[in-house]
Amino acid sequence: RRTIAARLRQAAAPVRDLLRRAALLLGEQDPVGREARRRGLELLARRRRAADWVSWTPVPVAEWPLWEADRARPEERLLSLGLYVEARDALVRHFPTSRPRLAFTGAARLLEREAGVRRAVAIAEALFENLPREVPAEWVAPELRRMLHPYPWAALIRAQASAYRIDPALLAALIREESRFDPGAVSPAAARGLAQLTRPTAGRLAGAIGLREPEPRDLLRPDLSIALGAAHLAELSRQFPAAEMVVVAAYNAGSDQAALWRRACATREPEEYLAKIGFRETRAYVIRVFESRAIYRALYGTRPD
Repeated sequence: RRTIAARLRQAAAPVRDLLRRAALLLGEQDPVGREARRRGLELLARRRRAADWVSWTPVPVAEWPLWEADRARPEERLLSLGLYVEARDALVRHFPTSRPRLAFTGAARLLEREAGVRRAVAIAEALFENLPREVPAEWVAPELRRMLHPYPWAALIRAQASAYRIDPALLAALIREESRFDPGAVSPAAARGLAQLTRPTAGRLAGAIGLREPEPRDLLRPDLSIALGAAHLAELSRQFPAAEMVVVAAYNAGSDQAALWRRACATREPEEYLAKIGFRETRAYVIRVFESRAIYRALYGTRPD
């Protein structure tokens, strides 16, 4: 710690990596860690490409390029009226990802309505693919990180997670991975809704919790999809107790396949299980879900009840 503090006193722009490592190693609770983060953010705020990422503010409405454009087309008119979801491609044209601050402003407007969440996430994903290398992901402004990992239907997710005694951050991460929070999502395998459940699975789960068998259109209701998704996650947690990685793999690949990979393991270490997952898609899915859970916990403070 004393060595790190001594180096920080000599820190300049070329040692941003040292500042980042010190902040991560010592954490926010340590004075030296807090100072490292503060100085690192100050350095980045003075760099043009990095500044908007660490200290973002939306572009004021009066400065939008939209007002200087031809607004004769219906989509432009909808956009000028504040109907951002209905404006569709016009929003992409007038809030291009080549201008990150402006594009994040458009994404923020989409997030004001649940119907716009999926498109907002898609914009944020495209922008984060071009995150300047000098900006640590954990130092990106929280407002921008929340656009990449939004929390719509948070009250429903937390209520169902509490009812089934599961981690709300894990449920949110699963829903984000399954549907990008699009209640109308339908997969090629006919999985539907936020939690992407097929009708047979949904029917079985509904019967187990005292609900009538849902019709396909019912699975597009956020309240029902979240409830059934939570019930399914709880069911898998009972089947594979104290084995969250197996639970998440089972959600993606099915219980039988997840159990087969587990039987191939010599230990109960999650790292070994991850290596034994035989489907590349499922392995990547599991990694993304747990990465997202960590982010949801960091951004929203969601912990298991």
